[in-house]
Amino acid sequence: MFSSTEASARGLEAHPAGAMLLPGFGRLVSRANLHGPNLQLDHAVISGLDFRVLDVDFFDPKPFDGILGAAFLSNFDIDLDLSRSKLALFSPEHCGGKVVYWADQYLEEPLSIDPNGMMTIELELDGKKLTALLDTAVEDTILSDQAAEAIFGIAPQPKAGWKRIPVIGNLIYLSSHSFLSLSIGGLKIHNPAIYQGNLPPLDSTYTVGNYGLTSETRPDIVLGLHELRLLHLYVSVSDRKIYFTPAAKS
Repeated sequence: MFSSTEASARGLEAHPAGAMLLPGFGRLVSRANLHGPNLQLDHAVISGLDFRVLDVDFFDPKPFDGILGAAFLSNFDIDLDLSRSKLALFSPEHCGGKVVYWADQYLEEPLSIDPNGMMTIELELDGKKLTALLDTAVEDTILSDQAAEAIFGIAPQPKAGWKRIPVIGNLIYLSSHSFLSLSIGGLKIHNPAIYQGNLPPLDSTYTVGNYGLTSETRPDIVLGLHELRLLHLYVSVSDRKIYFTPAAKS
């Protein structure tokens, strides 16, 4: 996605297209495409990309001008070390499992990727198995109301006093709960900060006009930045696995 303000400022010509309701950041609408501007990442130049141009500049005052979405990132393996503010992209063409270069010992976990690039893994919260969506657009780790009640017997709570944040394109209310541990592939996080909320279903259709997009992912929990910063991750699209270690201490 690219902001309309930046497109105009750079003299890039957007072309009218079927209206699309975007599922992130408040589900704003795009009615234009942008084709062909070069994208430079470090020393690599990528051409021929298509962008959606947003009707309004919702990025302001955030310190970025666009978003690299799953359609682009799914072409690469992703090395993500948030503790060092580092992102690296690698070719997915490699020998299976030969990816962790920063440590001799590491953990791994099977990774599911749906047709829209939504990535989920299995984890355990207080010994209960859950399906978790990896989401770098959300700070908090959020347990769905449905999983909280069905698995832990925690009923949805009144909204008074909750904080309200955007998740998967919807504004939801959150309440906090105490849990003993969150375990990912054998790595245990003690006393995790877990919130509960009514996560929107990801199998709904985001559509306006003649464009439709669906997702088959139904997470029990959204794994946000608070916990992801504790890990150094390598997402391998070819292996369909994530490889990880604890993040290096600064």
